[in-house]
This record gives sequence, structure tokens and C-alpha cells, in this order.
Amino acid sequence: MLGVGYLHYRNEGRSNADFKCSSGAFAGNMDFGIEYKLTDHLAVNGGFSILTGDFKKIKATVDDKKKHYALINWTESMCDVLIFS
Repeated sequence: MLGVGYLHYRNEGRSNADFKCSSGAFAGNMDFGIEYKLTDHLAVNGGFSILTGDFKKIKATVDDKKKHYALINWTESMCDVLIFS
């Protein structure tokens, strides 16, 4: 399965200051799955998924001060492999 769409990123944290940031990007994803029948009542299946987006700018708030940053070559990717029985 292939897909495209909008990816929203949000992060919040606290250390010496309150921190929030958010961004959005055009993104794509791919899913692949397979299932193998062992018996009439037992099967093994697994899959592979990847999601990636290319972010151009980010909004950040640190101690109630808002800033906008331009990003150079920040690509966020996520990949997972699942195996079930």
C-alpha cells in the first residue's frame, strides 16, 4: 500500500524553560504485509512500514517567545517491522 498526505510534527518539553515546537510537511508512506498459513487455525504474518516527510520550517516557542526557523535538509523518517503469529 502506498500513500501521500500531510505530516504534522509536535514536540513539548520542560527543562530550564518551557519548550514547544511544531511543523508540517508533505509526506509519503509505504506498507507491505505478508501472511503464511501454517495450519487451518494458525498463521504467521509480518509487515514492514515506512513514513517519511521533508520539513522546510518549524515554529518554536521558548518561555512564551515565538520564533520561526528555516530548516535545511531535515527529513523525518520512521520505520517499523512487525511479526505476528
